[in-house]
Amino acid sequence: MNYFRGMADDRALMNWLNNHIWPAEKKWVNHEFVYQASLLAMAEMIRCGTTCFNDMYFFLGATADASEKSGVRANIGITVLDFPTQWAQNADEYLKKGLDFYNQYKHHALINPTMAPGHPYTVSDNTFVRIQELAELYNLKINLHLHETQDEVINL
Repeated sequence: MNYFRGMADDRALMNWLNNHIWPAEKKWVNHEFVYQASLLAMAEMIRCGTTCFNDMYFFLGATADASEKSGVRANIGITVLDFPTQWAQNADEYLKKGLDFYNQYKHHALINPTMAPGHPYTVSDNTFVRIQELAELYNLKINLHLHETQDEVINL
C-alpha cells in the first residue's frame, strides 16, 4: 500500500477506508501495481536494514515475485475478506487463491505463507472459523488488523 502513503491520512479510519483507500484500490490495484509497489517498499526496507517483513495484501504472487527479486525474506499473508476486491469476489475465492499460493510457496527459502483475515469488521465469524481451521491444518500463523484506533478499542 506504500503507493497510497499519505492519501487522506488525516481522516478517521472508516472515512479513510470507505472514501479514499477502497475506491483507490478498486481503480488501481492489480498484479503489476502490487509488484512495483512491493519492489519500492523492499528497496526502502533494504536501505534501512530490514531483512524480513510481514505482508497482507492482494496479488500475493506479485509480492512473492518482488521478494524473490530483492532477496528479502517475507511472511506473505493469505488475505481473506467477506467482500469483493480486485483480487477476489468472496471468502471462498480468497481462500482458494490463498491455498494455491500456499501450495506453491510452502517450501520456499524466502517466502513463508501465513493466514491474514482483514479486520473484524471485514470478516464474518464463520470465515474466521474457516481461517482458524486452515491455519491449524497447515500450521500457519495468523496476522490481522486489530484495535488500530481508539474507536475500535472502545466500540468492538
